[in-house]
Amino acid sequence: MTLTNSGQFQITIAFNKEYVYVDQQENYIQVDRAYFVYEDDYELVLNDAAKILQQLQKNGEFDENKLSCLRKVYVPSTYIELKPEEKGAAMIERNGKHYLLLNEHTRIREIPPKLDLYENENKDV
Repeated sequence: MTLTNSGQFQITIAFNKEYVYVDQQENYIQVDRAYFVYEDDYELVLNDAAKILQQLQKNGEFDENKLSCLRKVYVPSTYIELKPEEKGAAMIERNGKHYLLLNEHTRIREIPPKLDLYENENKDV
């Protein structure tokens, strides 16, 4: 959880296992990251974070409709066909962009907040 000058918090989640988000049109989208932005209410954010963790551990999914966030963003997973020499690598580069290959040996520990989701981040108070 992160608090910024905007007075808002953000919960950031990186999925190390396959996670499918179902949007309002009932499209199934595999995602690797999720961001949830909240007003300045630490207890509310903490309660939602606990709900997410408990539901993910228990059910492998969580009910986003029960969260009290202002905004949410899911980032779809990127699929890359590996070349034979890339198999077993932890990271590859394609067109100047690096990709972490998630498997039993590599995991995401943390991700930074998505700053462009905050309102009034750069405005004077």
